[in-house]
Amino acid sequence: MQKILLTLLKSLLGNAINEETLAQFAEYLRRMLYRGVDVLIAAALAFAIQWFNAPANPDDVILAMGLPLGNANIDPTTNVVGSFALVTLLRYVAPILLKLLGTWFFPALVLLFVLAISGQSHATEIQGSMNSITGKPPIIRLQAKVESDSRCFWLVFPMDNIDMETNGNECQIVGIPGSSHTIVLVELRKEGVNPAQSQVQGTISFGTTPNPNPNPNPTPPHPNPNPTIPDGAFGLTKWAYAEVANMPHSDKAYAPSVANFFKQASEDLKASRPIRVVITDKVQEFPSNPTGFQQAITAYIDPLGAQWGAFKAKLGGELRKPAFTKTPADYIAAGMAVSDGIALVK
Repeated sequence: MQKILLTLLKSLLGNAINEETLAQFAEYLRRMLYRGVDVLIAAALAFAIQWFNAPANPDDVILAMGLPLGNANIDPTTNVVGSFALVTLLRYVAPILLKLLGTWFFPALVLLFVLAISGQSHATEIQGSMNSITGKPPIIRLQAKVESDSRCFWLVFPMDNIDMETNGNECQIVGIPGSSHTIVLVELRKEGVNPAQSQVQGTISFGTTPNPNPNPNPTPPHPNPNPTIPDGAFGLTKWAYAEVANMPHSDKAYAPSVANFFKQASEDLKASRPIRVVITDKVQEFPSNPTGFQQAITAYIDPLGAQWGAFKAKLGGELRKPAFTKTPADYIAAGMAVSDGIALVK
């Protein structure tokens, strides 16, 4: 709808208004049209209510929205207002209710089934830490300790704001820092083994990330003593250390998480799996290729402020040098070298 409106505005106004303003006008028109549709639906609903509620005797009370209000006839306007409020409520509240229903219904149904037959089962063991490490990527990797011929099913709820991958007995969950979820492992044993099913549940928690607005350091920032730093691939280990070591203390607080990001992104690129970036309250995925690697860096670094924005710009300059051939292998080596350099900053 917005694209159609934008095309129409461009044909009418031409170059008289810039692209951004035209896009804003198109958005306003889209909202007005949607509200106009709401008004039409409300008017039709009000007409139907007025028609069906109309009493045989004109002196009798007319019901408003199906409810007896007052001792006098209700003006049709009351039904229009009430209908419009109802349509608005359905437009904005119904999607939220449907999302909540989809998030909770299936896991709750499965958990209810699991608990209903738990009297014949014993606990299966989940191995691995149920908590991610604070300051590191919010990833939890778990493994089921089950019989070799059993089948495993992993369930996590609530299911919103997580990304879960399972591979038989193994499970990896990427979540939002500071969130907690219930995880259920169900083991189905081979036919003839008693009990036929076993399950266990627990709580997984994702550690928090550094405060995006740390308190400013009252003392003037100063670079760390210059230890012996290896050059690293393309000289980026020494370069990254020097750049971050001279940042203000409040910006250097991000160094551990940024180092972990570059390491994890490089490992994802090497393993040809999507590059995951956790930003505020959601997980974004980028393609496992050089372009996706650069997009992931931009998505992670930009929210950290001007100092890290300058770091990203300078890194781009380093990667344009002739020695860097822009192959996936070069990006992997560069990412690991940057991670090593930043990790040395204290």
